[in-house]
Amino acid sequence: MASEQELADMERMSSDYVPEITGPFVGKQQSTQALVAEYAQADPIYVHKTKALPSKYSHYRTLRGDGNCGWRALAFGYFEALLRIGDKAKVRTELTKLQEYIKRFESVGFPDYAYEDIVDVTFALLEQTAASLPNHDGGAALLAAFNDGATQNSLTFHFRLITAAWMKSHDAFYADFLPDTDVHTYCSTNIEPFSVELEHVGLQALATALINEAGIAIEVLYLDRSVGEEVTPHKFSVLDADGNVVDSASTIRLLYRPGHYDLLYKAEDIAQMAIPALSNPEIRLVSNTPMFPASATTAYSQTTDLDVLGDIPGFTMGMPQSFGSLPYHPPSESLRSSPQKTISPATSTKEGLSPSSQATSPASTEQRPPEPKPQPMERRFLYTNEQLDFDLHHAKARASTEPQPTNFTREDSPDMSKREDPAHYTNQAFQPQMWRPGRDYEKVERL
Repeated sequence: MASEQELADMERMSSDYVPEITGPFVGKQQSTQALVAEYAQADPIYVHKTKALPSKYSHYRTLRGDGNCGWRALAFGYFEALLRIGDKAKVRTELTKLQEYIKRFESVGFPDYAYEDIVDVTFALLEQTAASLPNHDGGAALLAAFNDGATQNSLTFHFRLITAAWMKSHDAFYADFLPDTDVHTYCSTNIEPFSVELEHVGLQALATALINEAGIAIEVLYLDRSVGEEVTPHKFSVLDADGNVVDSASTIRLLYRPGHYDLLYKAEDIAQMAIPALSNPEIRLVSNTPMFPASATTAYSQTTDLDVLGDIPGFTMGMPQSFGSLPYHPPSESLRSSPQKTISPATSTKEGLSPSSQATSPASTEQRPPEPKPQPMERRFLYTNEQLDFDLHHAKARASTEPQPTNFTREDSPDMSKREDPAHYTNQAFQPQMWRPGRDYEKVERL
């Protein structure tokens, strides 16, 4: 039989036990169907609410439940929303705003050693985000940063300090929300310490101090036992100068389950974060994108990267504005093997195409001579082994039927300025002279 002291020790150890929390700080996006499966055997209220999620929210992202999940979700969502907006100047404006916010830290009495290192992490990530625009990586670097322990700790704590400084500098406003304590005490016990979860007061302060000011809205979806068939929304909206809600604002969506926050996404959020196509046509031309569709039944409208031809300086062929009605003809075998491809503009108006190069005035009725066929565009660095073998085979066949130039030596052709000389560049049978080191540097016998 255990003594009272042993029972007291066991109770203390049980209350102090903190289970080890594993998993990524910020998880990858996954379908909300996983939430439906997770709650399939739960309370009927949760079953109904999770079943309704996929119709509005296609994906969600988990966050480690270590007491910092709400703060981490807002910090990650802030950077992710800036990527979705895709405005380099806006990111730099946010960087300047946060650099100036240090004055507020000083005004409320934060010592510089408490923030000077952690704010540099945020500034560096904003610089990296601005540098990645407009051709960002779809958020891969951002996800890696938030899954680095030291980095995400600094980012999360910076957002806590922003919130605490805002509340302390507006203590008269927030005193009405905290009847049992003062603002400074609340910040020191509920905002600034690590592993203390985000509450509604802190969420409102951070939205007002930073996120809404950046033109980013916050929407909290409550998945709880409240009445209803769907999650209960609560939104911190962005307002314009006239006080009207900006419905088009990029939004951070938090899925709140009692004691824990995750991130929710709509389908349009996923589309906005898709990796943008590079604007440099040379980079796209050397990609692995096939020039022709793999299927013989595929229309030209499904062939990617044909629009890059319009980006080439000086390219003025009468290309149609859309390839949607252009008929597709499978390339011949020789064309499949050739490294050069020729794209000719359609000239028939019966198929609904009106190339700009064929536009004429209504008064003009005279017939014009046919336009010269465009020359094939050289596509460098795209040769495959099969194409090289094809070219070599045809080169050998052509060489066997054409007359071969006479072999000239240096002694036979002392004057290379004559056009009759095969070494002259205008000679139709041009053949460069070969350097023979054994002959040019042979010893001369003295008599």
